[in-house]
Amino acid sequence: MRRWAVALALVLIWFSVRVEGQELRLGIQRNADNTVTVTVLDTGGLKGHTFIEASTNDVWFPAYFSSSNSTEAVAYRVTNTGAMRLFRGARGESMARQVKASWERLGVTNYVFRYEQECICPMVAATVTVRSNEVVKVEDARDVFGNPMANPSLEGVRTIDELFDAWILAEPDGGQARELEFDTNGFPKVIYIDSEPLVIDEELIFRIGSFTPLP
Repeated sequence: MRRWAVALALVLIWFSVRVEGQELRLGIQRNADNTVTVTVLDTGGLKGHTFIEASTNDVWFPAYFSSSNSTEAVAYRVTNTGAMRLFRGARGESMARQVKASWERLGVTNYVFRYEQECICPMVAATVTVRSNEVVKVEDARDVFGNPMANPSLEGVRTIDELFDAWILAEPDGGQARELEFDTNGFPKVIYIDSEPLVIDEELIFRIGSFTPLP
């Protein structure tokens, strides 16, 4: 059974609905600074990654993710947009497919995003245009020293779907998302995938400064 949680002023409330993974009981509190805080009330000793989704129009999309390695309290704080917003949460050792499915429910296949990547690689920053989930343009690319790159190649530049696919492929062998952060629309802000935890410098670490859907 899944849990729905509705954000109401100074009220903790949850409803039942089906989800993958182990259901979580969520508490929602509307704060005086026009934010809403979502917390996990109890876990019953459950271990694994914590994933919280939000919905304002019957479409469930990513809101919050906490890795099983995180030592921080599970609490998600979001600006109150004024619309009725539902939340549901789950916890499990395997969450890659569920997170990608949540992202795909937004139906965003055309978009442009600006990223910075932490890596030992030729290109560490660029503005990328994606059409029908394919990279079609790379602009304003920078090398590891911050210098402009002329005629950057499209090869090797990943879409958001491909970043999640890397996690899905690696998860059975211990790969995991160490950090995921989303904005209030469910668009990614940070994607940190550690596909081989015992190997150094193979991580995919993308910090997304801007993300804009395209028609």
